Amino acid sequence: MKKIGIVSLGVIALLVSTVSVVRAGLKNPPTNVYVYNAANGYAYGVVGDARNSTDNNQYIGCSVYKTMNGFKNVSCYANDASGTNYTSCTTTNADLVDIVEHIGATSYLYFAKDGAGGTNCFAISISTYSYNRPMTP
Repeated sequence: MKKIGIVSLGVIALLVSTVSVVRAGLKNPPTNVYVYNAANGYAYGVVGDARNSTDNNQYIGCSVYKTMNGFKNVSCYANDASGTNYTSCTTTNADLVDIVEHIGATSYLYFAKDGAGGTNCFAISISTYSYNRPMTP
């Protein structure tokens, strides 16, 4: 009986040592926040990647402000890894406000200004995929 127990333990140890952990699913590599032409352009990045970056400069996101009488406002902000390229925009467009309310920890966010040095948001896009990295504390 002892031989069977020892042999069984040996077989189990052999199986455990040869089993590797399998992690399925597409995972994007980390990306930096990108700001193009801060005065007139656009910015994009993954919320979780900005949060997880090793520098203290990157961020991207939007805030929503609503009042009880129906006023809605969105402001989006981005700063790149260098800390020198910052941009922001605001809008009261109801459709863009609705989009921003779906930003999550794994969201890719893109926003663009209307140009001519203005601060009005012309476009906001959100893509939330499992392959984007979530924020970590």
